[in-house]
Amino acid sequence: MKKLLNQLKGTLLLLLLLISIPVLAAKPVKPPPEPATIVDSVIIDYNAGTISISGSGLGSIGTTVGIGNIEVTGAIVGARLENSLILDFNSDTAGAVTTAGSYLLNVNDSTLSVYFKAAVYNQDTSAACPCQSMWDNFKNDAPPLGFAGLAPVIATNTSEKVEVYYVSDDLTQLWMLNSEFSESIQQCDLVIDGSPVPVTLEEHVACSSYLRNP
Repeated sequence: MKKLLNQLKGTLLLLLLLISIPVLAAKPVKPPPEPATIVDSVIIDYNAGTISISGSGLGSIGTTVGIGNIEVTGAIVGARLENSLILDFNSDTAGAVTTAGSYLLNVNDSTLSVYFKAAVYNQDTSAACPCQSMWDNFKNDAPPLGFAGLAPVIATNTSEKVEVYYVSDDLTQLWMLNSEFSESIQQCDLVIDGSPVPVTLEEHVACSSYLRNP
């Protein structure tokens, strides 16, 4: 009986000790704060020479924009709206995007990987189309030597390639003018009478503008 009482006392003592030990609860982990700026999408328009950013929290006076490790805040044009920003193709953006590839776009505390299909050109630097004089020579001569008086038909009209053709009234002659700046081809041309001429991105933009507005 005495042994049983001692066992009960030991059990009670153990229970008291367990009750008296404070329970150490794990501290809740706080989630990271939501970024004040969110970038949802980016549209790069090589024809217009702009980078359009959509999202939220973009309209602050203190908004900063960077591409890679180069700040391009000075390229912001127009109003700084809460849900959109527009960057111009200028010396800042041209210096940041020098070749095709993926770049980190940083807007305040938000970062998004953006793919540029070609280098960004500086709109502030004018460039002439190296094929324009050749095209003008044929444009000023009447058939069969040229296509003066004929209506142009735009066959292709993208940022990478613009192609325009002229067909003689008797359908026996065809002149095709084009300018292309892609990963595989960078040239302007007059098919069949001309020879391909290499172009830079700035020259391609000038050639494309000429072809769209002959």
